[in-house]
Amino acid sequence: MVKRNIIILLPPPVAKRAIAWSNLISNKYKTDFVLDGKQFHPHVTLYQGEYPDENMPILEEKLAHIVQSAAPFCIRAKAFSSFEEFLFVEIEKDDELVSFQKTIFIAAMTLGKSLSPVAGATFLPHVTITRLQQPNRAEEVLSLLGATDIAFEAHALSLANIGPDGTVNEVYREFPFQMV
Repeated sequence: MVKRNIIILLPPPVAKRAIAWSNLISNKYKTDFVLDGKQFHPHVTLYQGEYPDENMPILEEKLAHIVQSAAPFCIRAKAFSSFEEFLFVEIEKDDELVSFQKTIFIAAMTLGKSLSPVAGATFLPHVTITRLQQPNRAEEVLSLLGATDIAFEAHALSLANIGPDGTVNEVYREFPFQMV
């Protein structure tokens, strides 16, 4: 069995901002990881699953098929938020993103199992910034960050590992959108 993240990598200018937020937090609070773009890649999580080894080529084929009819679309931040000890940027769930994520969910769930306590329509696309070692300080940290206004155009889907705390440490394959 292998665990995989289906993600959208942040473009460099947006990744730099996510890395800066992660560094800002880790300089003032104890965290379990700091985004750096090398060991910990900033990304939008769309789906996390576990698959039998023999299903990986099929999953890759399905993702390659999905991007054949995918056109670039805008991803916008909604707000900073927290869940337990995790700090993240919520992503707006507009119609385009919801439809794209649903297509991924349907393709992925037939080949393995979801690793998220919520999946499908209830799963919130997000960019994890860090994991606090003191979750009771989450509200304090969120007030330090203020508002977020990131927006970018997604041009590719990626298949990556699921590292500690849901991080991405290795991108296995990128699937560029074909309807450019």
